Amino acid sequence: MRPLTFSMLLAAIVFSGLIGCKSAVKASSESSADVSVDFSSRAPIGYEICTDRNVQLPRSNINLTLMMPNKIEVPPEAQHLGAKYVEFRPGHHVVDLYRDLNSPRLMHTAGELAIEAGKPTIHFRLDANQLPAGKYVLGISGDPFFAYCTLTLQ
Repeated sequence: MRPLTFSMLLAAIVFSGLIGCKSAVKASSESSADVSVDFSSRAPIGYEICTDRNVQLPRSNINLTLMMPNKIEVPPEAQHLGAKYVEFRPGHHVVDLYRDLNSPRLMHTAGELAIEAGKPTIHFRLDANQLPAGKYVLGISGDPFFAYCTLTLQ
C-alpha cells in the first residue's frame, strides 16, 4: 500500500461511520460456504465501510458476494489528492485480506463487479479455511482508493 494512501486511510477511519452491515451464510456441498454481505444501503464516510460493526464469516472456502455502496464520501480533510469519493464501478476489482492494516497482505484475489438489482455487486472466492480464527481486514479496490471492512473469521 502506498504510504500516502495508507496515511489517508488511517485518517479517514477515525472519521468514518456506518449504520450497520447484514450478512448471510449458506452451506455449499463442495466444502465451501456461500456468503453475502450487503454494504449498499449504508451512507459511509471515509474508507472503512463497516466501522463499529463486525462482519462474521466462517473459516472455510467462501464464495463471497458483496453488495457495495455506489460511492463512499472521502472526508474533506482527506481530499488533498482531489478525490471526493471512492466509487465502485462495474469491472475487475482486486480484493486483499490482511491481519490488520499494518501487516503484510495474507491473500490476494479478484472478482468482477456488476450492477445486480440496482446495486454494485462483486463476487469472489476467499479461501479462509487455513487461516486462524480472529479479526481481519478485507480490502476492496475502488476508484481511486481501496475501501476496507474489518471482519471476524470464526
